[in-house]
Amino acid sequence: MQEATSYGRHYWCVKIPQGLSDGTAVDATLIDATEIYLYADTCTIHPSGSLEFKRVAKDEDTGEQVSFINFALAPGEWILVYAASVSDRSALAVES
Repeated sequence: MQEATSYGRHYWCVKIPQGLSDGTAVDATLIDATEIYLYADTCTIHPSGSLEFKRVAKDEDTGEQVSFINFALAPGEWILVYAASVSDRSALAVES
């Protein structure tokens, strides 16, 4: 099994509607959201509303940068995303 950080340099949190994984999600509110934490180098929100996390690496044969999709969600399957702290999972670069 690979180290978690081999999937990317940055730690992210994605909030999804409660019950999305078992098909019982009805309401996309933050109150009942489930959190998913993952490592990825990039996070892209596409114009369609889909969310995509990628790992960027160098191809060992050519030396060119290549990217691999770690995780993706379709439009409407996520509520919010933020860069998270690896120590306490709180949002990074947020001033209160």
